[in-house]
Amino acid sequence: MKFSAIPFVLLLLALLGACTTQNEPVEEGISITNNEHGQRLVGMSEDQARAEARRMGRPFRVVKRDGKALMVTMDHVPGRLNASVDQGMVTSIHVEGEGVIKLNNKAQ
Repeated sequence: MKFSAIPFVLLLLALLGACTTQNEPVEEGISITNNEHGQRLVGMSEDQARAEARRMGRPFRVVKRDGKALMVTMDHVPGRLNASVDQGMVTSIHVEGEGVIKLNNKAQ
């Protein structure tokens, strides 16, 4: 039986295509002024925010740590909390499908 690498390569490319390093800020393009889920987490430690998100039944992930964008999947999960963390503290939350809450409580 002869092995063909083409299906394997195509599968590998499809899997790698689901991940990306985000060069642009996650917050870009969405703007809100108030969101209780995101606002509650901004200013907490990463561990506290993760626990609070779990308590709220919301998916949580860190997408930026200390100014560096992390590799994340590009799937859209409405309500998922995407956190930016600086020095262990949540500085902004992007709520997928809703908007952004920043540390200074001003949305962009």
